[in-house]
Amino acid sequence: MNEKNSKVDYLEIENITGAWSVAEHCGGSTQAKIKDNEIKLMIGNAKGANWHSELRYGPFQVEEGDIYTVSFETKAMVAYRFSVWLGQLDSPYAALIADAHHFGEALADCQWRSFRHEWVVAQSEARARLVFVVGPIDNVVEFRKIRLIKTIQSP
Repeated sequence: MNEKNSKVDYLEIENITGAWSVAEHCGGSTQAKIKDNEIKLMIGNAKGANWHSELRYGPFQVEEGDIYTVSFETKAMVAYRFSVWLGQLDSPYAALIADAHHFGEALADCQWRSFRHEWVVAQSEARARLVFVVGPIDNVVEFRKIRLIKTIQSP
């Protein structure tokens, strides 16, 4: 799999050390622009798979049983379906949450929409990532007010 990663100088998530990056796969292109607390992604050369363009935050450590809440606002120039999940930063890039706790997919359109979701970590991982998969179509996608909060820590 061809992958290109580019660091993005965006706001650090409070109390979770990591860095933002954009990952491009299979020839897709994603450019990021930052303005205040908003990040705008210009996605091009999309080939139909949402994982061809990703906005990532990591690496950070998670422990089995930890509970995290993600919240954010998003909109898109062209309505499309996206997902957000918690997974491994490195190969095999597996999800770190049980199927029952997945975010699934949601619709983003031209209006700012708020989303909130809670995950229970099913597997400890030293190099976890928060990932927004946003690349099924050529588009302009925006995010703001991204927060990831550890609400309960495993014993």
